[in-house]
Amino acid sequence: MAWFSRIEHPFVRSLSLSTWRLFAGDLNLDEARKTEFASLHDCFIRELKAGARPIEPRPAVIVSPCDGIVGASGRLSGRTAVQAKDSTYTLEELLCDRELADRDRNGVFVTLRLTSTMYHRFHGRPTGTSTRWCMCRAKCGM
Repeated sequence: MAWFSRIEHPFVRSLSLSTWRLFAGDLNLDEARKTEFASLHDCFIRELKAGARPIEPRPAVIVSPCDGIVGASGRLSGRTAVQAKDSTYTLEELLCDRELADRDRNGVFVTLRLTSTMYHRFHGRPTGTSTRWCMCRAKCGM
């Protein structure tokens, strides 16, 4: 699908976007920086208009780095998080870093799930605060 989504041909792009909307539901592009795309991939990685979603600057307020649906949240049992459908993962598996996993022992977690029509870029406060988040490299190959 990756190579197909990058085909820059008007017919392929239009058919791909129509099919995406048919199966995935509403694809809201109101906040997109541009409204015409060269390919399905170009639409999928779209940027937002400047100022479309200002990030709350106060460090005491928790913000999400991305669009998403909370799939699971809670306190870690040691270094283990229980996720959706009773699947469990250790922090070391998710972070690929034993030292970081040890440091966050008995911490808290939130798992966010993105649907295909959601905005797929990650953002954070530009202030350099020490908030940490990651994408799972071990389980999804990223």
